[in-house]
Formats: sequence, C-alpha cells, structure tokens
Amino acid sequence: VDTPGTNSIIRHHQRITENYIHQSELILFVTSTDRPFSESERRFLELIKGRWDRKVLFILNKADLKSAPELAEITEFLEKNIYKTLDFEPRIFHVSAKLALAGKREGKSAWIEESGIGEIERFLFHTLDQSDRLYLKLVSPLKVAHKLESDLIHDLEEQLASLNEQIRDLEEQSATIRRRSREMEAFFSKYLAEIETVMFRFEKRILDFLDRAMTLSHLVQIRGNVKEIEKEFKEEVIGKANTMEAIEEIINDAIDYVIRNNKELWEEAVLTLARYQEDRPETVRRLPQLHEMASDKNEIFRTLRDSTDKSLRKFDVSEERERLREEITQSLKQLVTLEGVALGAGIAVILSTIAFVDISGILLGSLAAISGFFVIPQRRRKAKRDVEAKIERIEDELQDILSRHLQRTLSRLNEEIERRLEDARRKCDTRRDLVLERKGELEALLKANRNLIHRLESLTVS
Repeated sequence: VDTPGTNSIIRHHQRITENYIHQSELILFVTSTDRPFSESERRFLELIKGRWDRKVLFILNKADLKSAPELAEITEFLEKNIYKTLDFEPRIFHVSAKLALAGKREGKSAWIEESGIGEIERFLFHTLDQSDRLYLKLVSPLKVAHKLESDLIHDLEEQLASLNEQIRDLEEQSATIRRRSREMEAFFSKYLAEIETVMFRFEKRILDFLDRAMTLSHLVQIRGNVKEIEKEFKEEVIGKANTMEAIEEIINDAIDYVIRNNKELWEEAVLTLARYQEDRPETVRRLPQLHEMASDKNEIFRTLRDSTDKSLRKFDVSEERERLREEITQSLKQLVTLEGVALGAGIAVILSTIAFVDISGILLGSLAAISGFFVIPQRRRKAKRDVEAKIERIEDELQDILSRHLQRTLSRLNEEIERRLEDARRKCDTRRDLVLERKGELEALLKANRNLIHRLESLTVS
C-alpha cells in the first residue's frame, strides 16, 4: 500500500489509506528526499504502531535528486526518527520512481536496476522466506485482532465503571429521598403542635365565656333567653377569636411546605435520571462491534429522558397544592352535617361550622336543662367538661386529617420517585450484566488469540 493522502489537503485521501491498513500484510511506506518524514507521516506511523502493529518497509523516493552525502544525511535522519516513533531499526530502500518508470516503458532493465526497484523486488520475492511470509499472512492479522480485542475490553471496562457510578448515584438518590421523607414527617409535628396551641386558646376563650354567660346575674339580665346566649357565643367566641382562620393558615402553611419539598425531591430525582442521557459517540464510532449495545444504551437514555421530561411537566405546584387542599377540605366536611356547610365553603368556614354546631349544642343543652338557679354552677361545670372533651375530639380529628393527608401526599410522591429510580436501576443492572457477558467473551477470545500467536511465532522461528 502506498501512502496517498498522508500529506494531502484532501482529508478523504488519508482516510482511504487508513482504512486499508488493517487489510495489509506488509506496509511499504514511501517518503521522499524533498520532504522526508513530514509531520503527517509521523502521525501516520504512530497510527500504525498504536492500532495495527504492522510490519513496515521504508522507501525513500527521488534518491536520484540528491548527492551521496545528502542521501546519507537524509537516511540517518529517517533512521533516527523512525526508531524514535516505532522503536525498531528500519530497513530503508533508496529508489527513483521516475527512472524505474522510464525503464519499464523503454524496456531498459539497467535503468530499473539503477532505480532501486530491483532491490525491493528481490527482497519481497526472494529474501523473504516461507516462514516470513507465513508470519506476515497469519500472525499480522492475529495481532490486529489482538489489538482490537484489547481496545474493546478497555472500553467495556470504562462502560462498567460508568454504569457502577450510575447505580451508586441511583442508590444515593433513593437514600436521600428516604432521609428527606423522614425529615419531612418529623417536621409535620410542628404544624400539629401549632393546631394544639390554637385549639388550647380557643378552649380557654370558650371556658371564659361559660364562666361569664352561665351566671345568675347574666341569665337574669337576658331573662333566660337561650337564643341570646347563642347569639353572644357566635359573636364573641366564634366571630372574634379568628381561631378557624388561624387553623386554616396553619393548614395552608403545611400544604405549602409539603408541596414545596415534594417539588424539590422530584426535581432532584429528575436531574439524577437526566444525567443518563449522556453517551460517548466516539466510542460507538471506534467500536462497531458494540453497535447493538450502544443502541440499547441510547434507547435506555431516550426512555429515561422522555419519561423525566414528561414527569417534570406533570408536577404542577398549583395543581398539587389545590388537590391536597381539596382532599383535606372534603375530610373536614365529613365531620359536620352537609346541611350545615354551604357549597364551596372554605376550610375556615367548615371549621367554624363544626365549632358552632358542636359547642353551641353543648351550651344550649346545658341551659335548657337548668331547672332552677341553684343548679347553674353544676351545669356550668358539666358544660365546661363537655367543651373540653369536644375541643379535644375536634383537635384530634384536625391533627389526624392533616397528618394523614400530608403523609399520603408525601408517600404518593415517594412511591412514584422510587418506582422511576428502581426502573432506571434495573435498566442499568441489565446493561451491566450484558457488558460483563461481552467482556468475558472478549477476554476468552483474547486469551485464545494470544496462545495462537505464540504458537505461530514459535513455528516461524523454528
């Protein structure tokens, strides 16, 4: 194979030459006295050494254009640089291609001999014996295969390292999700404690009202009109306490906390999955034998990318917040008769209805049971005990509803994230198993190839 294109400005010429190298048994590397061992020729020889490990003969053309001292100087220059590049002492033939061509055309054998072509022909057809030719025919391609197999194994090892890193990332992300979830669950107690504080103050306000309203002097003042007591309770306790608005604010804060942190967890998971879109196209170009595996990998990344993109679009903060709020609202409505709540009522209205219906019921029942002024203190004490029990029940139900729905929302998201991470982990495991299988096959081929090379080399030596 001549070296067309190694100095050509048309890069396609050089690619043609490089693509033929691995098919050759012996390389005749042609350079010239006017530009011996150019930079592109040096790179070309490094390609031969690094990838194909081919036997090379060197031909110095245009030898007739230089004097004997000049030719000796050029030859020494070539020998030093070739040894530096290929780590062996080269055999260099001096030729004049122009003189050889003229000799062929004119039938002048003396010219052909003088051109140096004859010496090359004698070396190729007579000096190289049968063992040399056997070596070139069999061992050279086996060494090429050996080099390819080694390169493939190296690239598979890089893929294994990358897959192991991806699996560790997925495991760390799952652990992070679980840790953050536990932290969020622990933080829920803050909102439950705030509800307890608000309800405690509400209870104290009711008890203070009972101490003032259920007295002999006050009942005389309103002439025992229980409707007036109910009106006062609604205005002074339910209306002015702002208790239910405070609880609604706590619930809204809790909803915002959960949704905001859920979004952060979701985005962290999406970023972890999105990292697997990366690929190494240069590896695919270098290793056509891995085309099927590369396609599988690309398909995995494409699936993950598409699913994560859709998931990220699906997580709408406003939508998630309203859904959780509506779930809590519907649960609260179950604590009071439907007739007592207007259609579309908010959380504060529902809570006020619950408090008014339950607490005023206790109050009115106690007042209705008063048969004489002497039993007022007794009825007031009973009413206060009933109020305390009712407030405790409402508080427990509020905390249970809030805690249950916050936990359900968090669990729902965690399950979705874990499902996607596990799916990605499963795909990585499958691909790792495939890479390990291919690596084992290549290592077996490499060992068999190495043994065959040793046997053939021993035959050629003997």
